[in-house]
Amino acid sequence: MTTSYKEKSIALVTSLEKEIATMAITSELKQNALKTIQEFLDSRHSKEEGEAVVASKLRRFVTVFGRHLMPGGIVLSKEGSELWHHIQALNSSFETTSKIQPFAFKG
Repeated sequence: MTTSYKEKSIALVTSLEKEIATMAITSELKQNALKTIQEFLDSRHSKEEGEAVVASKLRRFVTVFGRHLMPGGIVLSKEGSELWHHIQALNSSFETTSKIQPFAFKG
């Protein structure tokens, strides 16, 4: 059985959420990180959201988390870093494949 993009992204972000929940960091930074994660994970209950919507939410998550929260003081463990790299790779893979447009002849 193949795991969908949506399932993979939700599983990875959920694992990262568990990692951050156990971290000993300032409460404000932790709250911001968990809020950002929760905003993304809200899509896990929506059956209507297709992969393009989930990819857009993942792209936003990667931007906010990577540019604002990690430089602000979140230092991930080895496992957390691996999760983060998988999330970034998944985000990049969707951006690459979504830009490939099928070529069609009009005739």
